[in-house]
Amino acid sequence: MLEEVKELKLEVRQINEEIKNIKEEITKTREKWEEEKEILNKKIRSSEERLEKMNRRQIRLKNDGTNKTILKEEVENLIDTHLGIKVKAKNVYKIGENRCVAEMEDWDEKCRVLKEKNKLKGKNVYIDSDLTPEERRIQKKIREKAREERERRKKNSEKNQREGKRRKRKRG
Repeated sequence: MLEEVKELKLEVRQINEEIKNIKEEITKTREKWEEEKEILNKKIRSSEERLEKMNRRQIRLKNDGTNKTILKEEVENLIDTHLGIKVKAKNVYKIGENRCVAEMEDWDEKCRVLKEKNKLKGKNVYIDSDLTPEERRIQKKIREKAREERERRKKNSEKNQREGKRRKRKRG
């Protein structure tokens, strides 16, 4: 009888240990699910933000010319004259002395304008997507990094060219 009690106590301990292990596994699984849930929520928020940006139909115009009051018709004419694209601006408002924001009728018009904006090089008219201050800050950092990388490559290229000339002189 004592041995049976000992065996039963041992079995109870083993079962309790198994229950403890299962509870730990459940806790770890819940934590992992919560982490995955948070990651998925971040991805969803990010996707929603990108979708929201895509649905924005606004562009920024900067005209260093004499136009002090850029109106809807002037923006449409400016885009038609310089880019050869007929667009309809839904809304135009000034954000500075020579700057304005124009909301296009649809997303495709905005995309066409942004694709053709390279035709404005050398003119005092600039067109960009209307970005939030945070997005503009990030874009600025990206441009700075790209400029630094170009300069670094240029220096390395010049250095390699000089070394190549030195090697040729030594051989010759």
